[in-house]
Amino acid sequence: MMKSDVKIDIEQQKSLEDTIAEVQSSQKWLKIVVLLVVLFLIALNLFLLFMTEFAMLKKMNSLVNVMADKRRLTLLDEDKFFN
Repeated sequence: MMKSDVKIDIEQQKSLEDTIAEVQSSQKWLKIVVLLVVLFLIALNLFLLFMTEFAMLKKMNSLVNVMADKRRLTLLDEDKFFN
């Protein structure tokens, strides 16, 4: 009886060690996947940040051009009026 108990204990120990190894392996993969998702979200956030910044700069540039055109037209109108 003792030998069979020892055999069962050894088999249970091996089974437990295998289960622990599988859990640790799956935890490792889970950490890698979570890290990749976080890095992807950071990259997406930076991309959107730069795109909105670029869009704002483009809009400001067009506003500056409109203001310059208005100023030029105003100066032309003043030249016509005073001459």
